[in-house]
Amino acid sequence: MTKGCYFDYMQLHKFYFQGMMRPLLQIKVWKFLMSQIGNHAFMQKFVELLNSASPKLAAELIAPDAVFNSVITGREHTGPSGYLEILAALKAGFPDVRWELQELVGEGNVVAARFNISGTHLGEFQGIKPGGKEVRISAMNLYRLKSGKVVKEFNQFDNLSLLWQIGVYPPME
Repeated sequence: MTKGCYFDYMQLHKFYFQGMMRPLLQIKVWKFLMSQIGNHAFMQKFVELLNSASPKLAAELIAPDAVFNSVITGREHTGPSGYLEILAALKAGFPDVRWELQELVGEGNVVAARFNISGTHLGEFQGIKPGGKEVRISAMNLYRLKSGKVVKEFNQFDNLSLLWQIGVYPPME
């Protein structure tokens, strides 16, 4: 009985790794690698959008029916123009805001990205008068892509740390 199981396993091994499955595995590995390269290229362009707020890039990278729930504005936005509204609200309070991509993980049509965001509080932000303080926070965003465009973004923007750094909350001792 054991010998039969061993023989079956060996036949499966030969079929899987040396026979017909090898080309299928190569295709899957190739698709996986290409999706990773594609995800990285997409996110490099998306970071450019975050830093420039370019309407042209927004139209290229964001689907017309994409949905964004923003902690920056406190409401839902739709499409490229909606995303530009979010960026404009952030840039109004922090005109020199810079997004830096720190890490990226993607699988298929989902990309997770960790950012460092820095800027100087030179304009009103969420009703808070400018104080001229420099801030540095992090954000974790999850993007769902379809046909090479963002259709949904889930974000974890470190708003509490931001409010603390601009003086809304007293410093911890």
